[in-house]
Amino acid sequence: MPQEPQRTPSQAKNTPEEDMPTLIETINTLKKKVGGPISARYVQAATQAIEVISSELEESLHESLNQLTTARANATDQTFKNPLKDNAIDIFKPTLDLKSMGTLCRYPLLTRVAHSLCKLLTLENCDASAGLVDAHINTMRAILREKITSDNDKTASLLAQELEARVGEMKKQN
Repeated sequence: MPQEPQRTPSQAKNTPEEDMPTLIETINTLKKKVGGPISARYVQAATQAIEVISSELEESLHESLNQLTTARANATDQTFKNPLKDNAIDIFKPTLDLKSMGTLCRYPLLTRVAHSLCKLLTLENCDASAGLVDAHINTMRAILREKITSDNDKTASLLAQELEARVGEMKKQN
């Protein structure tokens, strides 16, 4: 009859009582630090501050899109042979800015399209099509121009989906 191997203390069988999860209650000191419930006045002030910041950031979105357009105009077809080399980095930086600010400024589709372009630009050994880069840029320009702040816009959603699909195909080929 084979002997059961010796167990270390961490491998020892637990009793049913030891198998029961332990509830650890934490002490919430936030109310003490804040001084009680948060006033609706403070919530309203914070909401207004976010609105002001959002409108300022929207200007930055337009600036980033202009930088992206300029960088694309300066790019050659060779730029897209090695996307993160040479001046393609000039295309990547404003794209990353658009990706990070899009949702904050209530442009979720802009974030989605910028994310797709970031994926395209980071594919190694990928002959990224200048036309596909242009399609991403034109879609982002349309989203900002038309102020599409909802995922519910069918045309913009279909464009974003199609761009993501093309980038996915290129990723598979990579």
